[in-house]
Amino acid sequence: RNGLETWSKTPQQFSSNYLNYNFTTNANKAFGDNMILKGSKWTIYSGDVNQDGVIDIADNSLIDNDAFNFESGYIRTDLNGDGIADISDQAIADNNAFNFVSKVTPGGALINPEDPQDIISENSSVNSEIKIDHDIYNRTKNQSPV
Repeated sequence: RNGLETWSKTPQQFSSNYLNYNFTTNANKAFGDNMILKGSKWTIYSGDVNQDGVIDIADNSLIDNDAFNFESGYIRTDLNGDGIADISDQAIADNNAFNFVSKVTPGGALINPEDPQDIISENSSVNSEIKIDHDIYNRTKNQSPV
């Protein structure tokens, strides 16, 4: 509900729709070591209330609103799990925001800007469309409108 999106460091395979992976034993179990040590366990960051991948003032605002309204129960703004949104939850989000905590995820395929072949390859379909558009323009530029 308010945990920061956290990926495993290595790809995992499900067996019979089941996956057993323990993040708590070491920070390097998470991609980018993006966890925090609490006691003897590594844990994911708490406080991404709006689930946008960053813990910031927007999350703290939501906590503040619920704390002001004395919201309680199983709510996303209850970061510490005590059943109520209050200043202790605000402190968690505020500390994480102060430390610029955000999700760390694997990137997609990258184009090497130093290799012209990569750029040519990636842009081949765009280049052919531009050529077609240019040819059509040249053939029709002197025609009168219908």
